[in-house]
Amino acid sequence: MAEISLGGMGGGHVATVDDEHYEYLSQWNWYASKNKSGNVYAVRQETIGGKRTNIRMHRVVAELAGMMIDGKPVDHKESGDTLDNRESNLRPASQAENGRNRGKQRNNTSGIKGVSLHKATGKHTARIEVGGILICLGNFDDKADAKIAYTLGAIKHHGEFAADENGPIDPSKLDIAAMEARMAELRNRPPINSTTGYVGVTRKGNKYESAIRHQGKRQYLGTYDSPIRAAFARDLKATELQGDKARLNFAFLA
Repeated sequence: MAEISLGGMGGGHVATVDDEHYEYLSQWNWYASKNKSGNVYAVRQETIGGKRTNIRMHRVVAELAGMMIDGKPVDHKESGDTLDNRESNLRPASQAENGRNRGKQRNNTSGIKGVSLHKATGKHTARIEVGGILICLGNFDDKADAKIAYTLGAIKHHGEFAADENGPIDPSKLDIAAMEARMAELRNRPPINSTTGYVGVTRKGNKYESAIRHQGKRQYLGTYDSPIRAAFARDLKATELQGDKARLNFAFLA
């Protein structure tokens, strides 16, 4: 392991590289540059087509290591250490995969990635983006429960690129069983404002009818053998129609 001192930003920044790349990279002067997300990268400038262009060190390392495939971007595994440009901390990643590995957005006010406060209800809403679609994971009284919902959702949908506000999520360091048990506890906790114990569910003989009111009209969603199935059907439709404003029976929809 070797270190390359960087100019700019008042000095004091260094980039970490593999020994075998040190001599090659040292032929240029590198400096520290902060992007809009607040991450600091090692960059140099080069004139391409008459324009000054920033070249990031980790992309140069990726080219040396044969990681650059058809121009596919390269991602730092440890998203919080963007100056660690050793091969072991780099991997090919699509733009979407790269985005999953980022921390919380700069306008985040909850301090937790994927969690925001719904001011009208006072609930903490957990959301995650999957395939370009923002999915509501649930509305919670406790911000800690919203974080659990986001963490489980990130592990499920983002895999090795799952990250939270502290960096990459390592499932091996988490008590997944306890987290899932907590979500199950919330999921099975019925509200008290319905005769069946569930919003949008009414009993019809030995069956349970699911329905939702949207824009002043009642929509019939089906008849089920159990109130839980009827309530779940109603929640799915509510999330589809009303997004994070939906009033749900179940706090977490996986």
